[in-house]
Amino acid sequence: MESPAPLDLARIRASLAASATAVTIHFEPEIDSTNRLAREIVHPDPAAVLTDYQTEGKGRRGRRWSAPPRSSVLCSVVLPLAGTMRPTDGPMIGALAVAATVEDVAGLAATIKWPNDVLIGGRKVAGILAEFHAAPSLRIILGMGVNVNVPASDLPTPDATSLLHELGLPVPREDVAVTLLHHIVAWHRRLADDGDAAFRSWRDRLDITGRLVEVRTDTGSWEGVAEGVARDGGLLVRRGRVVQTVYAADVSLRHPLQVPGPSLQ
Repeated sequence: MESPAPLDLARIRASLAASATAVTIHFEPEIDSTNRLAREIVHPDPAAVLTDYQTEGKGRRGRRWSAPPRSSVLCSVVLPLAGTMRPTDGPMIGALAVAATVEDVAGLAATIKWPNDVLIGGRKVAGILAEFHAAPSLRIILGMGVNVNVPASDLPTPDATSLLHELGLPVPREDVAVTLLHHIVAWHRRLADDGDAAFRSWRDRLDITGRLVEVRTDTGSWEGVAEGVARDGGLLVRRGRVVQTVYAADVSLRHPLQVPGPSLQ
């Protein structure tokens, strides 16, 4: 079998310039973590670190994110905090951009699993790790991994998928990278102008409202009904007569049907 080609950086830069998407690109053929390098970047405008292979990629809650070399789009985007943006808006930007990219490039419907996993048909195609840094300037770093041409045999879990697996044919990773960066820059501008409108767009893509969920934290697990999300991204879960706001937890659906009850949206 022919070895996958490395990312064509010239093609990516030319496509970004043609669409007037202002992003400074940094590329490493192999790196420990794109987020680690992104932390070192001090730039007034959006910048992105791309790689063909990441040896120490991290996901939410300290999990490892891995993908075969030259199979995925692995990047970290540095965004200045501006306008009406909040630090907690970072995951929303990333999830909205990835979902739109999946639909534009592959023609597949995408939803967001709270807070920022992107799903196709209930299976995870992308994950996002957001960091906020206050020094030397206020900025958000979005580490993203999109399973593009990962064969089914290399998917990490049964509930993971890739564009290759869904479509049955490979997808140019350059198209995914360019479209993703274009959407991130666009959502960054919208957040700076009207953060609440962007929040509503993210909220409307979630598939969890009104459903029975299991919440797993470091101290244990419990069940409740997801009733909406707060403006800061917290998940509102009814547990008996009490509504709790969940931030750092794993949340999974426990029943495919909606559970009747009041909504707090």
